Amino acid sequence: MTFHPYSPPNDSDPSLAESEVTLLEPMTIQSQVIHQYVPADGTSPSTFFRFIYEVPLQNVEMTVKYRLNGGPALSFVIPAKGQNMRWAAHSCNGMSSLILRGQR
Repeated sequence: MTFHPYSPPNDSDPSLAESEVTLLEPMTIQSQVIHQYVPADGTSPSTFFRFIYEVPLQNVEMTVKYRLNGGPALSFVIPAKGQNMRWAAHSCNGMSSLILRGQR
């Protein structure tokens, strides 16, 4: 994970960060396996991981960039000290519906 000042995306630079400036030292996080589902039909198992990390708030909004297993860079924004938290939630029922079908 790397930590950069937030910059609003625009047509010439669609990223969310000033990549050349860092606010904190880069961080590597180890995952914890929380569950592995092994289908009865012998197809590939699915593993669920948890990542626990703490990021101290800064005086400016901060973009956190991260990669999983060398994949593409993803990012999210953390508010500055004193700013309201903006949040969103997402849930994927794909796995749970597969589990339910397998138990019938």
